[in-house]
Amino acid sequence: MNDFDLTDFEGFLLKNRAMRQNSVRTYSAKVRFFLRHFEKKVPGEIGNQDIIVYLNSLRTEELQNANSRRLARVAIERFYDWYCLAYSSPNPAKNLPIIKEYLSDPKMVSPDEIERLINACDEFRSDFLKKRNAAIISILASTGIRIEEFEKIKVGDVSVIRNEKGDPTHLELSVNAVKGSHARVVPFSAFDSEDICTNSFLRYYMFVLTETKQGRDKSLFWSTNRHGYDEDRETPLTRSGVNVMLYALKKKAYIEKSINIHQFRHYYATYSVINGIELIELQRLMGHSRITTTMRYIHIASRVSGKLLKYSPVRGIRGKKHQAGFAALGRSLFKS
Repeated sequence: MNDFDLTDFEGFLLKNRAMRQNSVRTYSAKVRFFLRHFEKKVPGEIGNQDIIVYLNSLRTEELQNANSRRLARVAIERFYDWYCLAYSSPNPAKNLPIIKEYLSDPKMVSPDEIERLINACDEFRSDFLKKRNAAIISILASTGIRIEEFEKIKVGDVSVIRNEKGDPTHLELSVNAVKGSHARVVPFSAFDSEDICTNSFLRYYMFVLTETKQGRDKSLFWSTNRHGYDEDRETPLTRSGVNVMLYALKKKAYIEKSINIHQFRHYYATYSVINGIELIELQRLMGHSRITTTMRYIHIASRVSGKLLKYSPVRGIRGKKHQAGFAALGRSLFKS
């Protein structure tokens, strides 16, 4: 039974689960591989124990790691969610054993790299790209939004918040729901701040409001024409456009490591924890459905901030004169 038609299943993921096309293709491939393993059975004939044995076999037969097996498990569960509804069949994918996720520290950009990326925007020849690209880096770092959420930002999603006297205090971003997550509001860009992200975003935002007259229902960030210089206000900027921009920026900023969009989300979460945000507030701002997802940033923040070093077992051990002074020298060297 290796030719089961998964077209309707893919449509179910796109419509009912609001998944992106790339994710749908990944899930479909996992399910197709699973069904080929049971080529003599139709999906309704595969039992719960058969699925458990199959997932366990992935440990050795395909040398797949825990995260890959976990993805296979979720794909099979989603497949039977659709299959049992479509064919009125009992669900054999219920109560499958949990496959623990292998967690590694997420990669992220640093404050220094954010500054260098924004400064590198000035090297673009187009004045529009100078403003737009700096504002993109700023809003990614200031709000921690996902790229799917970024693609949906309209001009009207940014609001100016005022105090009781009517004076503007900061901006708020209304984040549209994606990937099954709920919509939320994220504050950013305080008007009393002089940080580079606030100034870079406000420069572009005021440009959009006063010069382009872009409607509130239009995209806040738009692309350029095929020559890469003139604006194309009818074409919203997408993931691929942001990736191209990041690649060009990191070269201009002389950053050697690979930089992707999600690293700004990890930066936002980690440094919010370092600055003392309540975990429940961070969960809401990040749009996490589970607090356990947010909690992973606690140990990352402790490591990045150097907080753990106050427990260092070698702290306080002194040496001879020729062994001293290198901490101050290193601080001076690496500061520059």
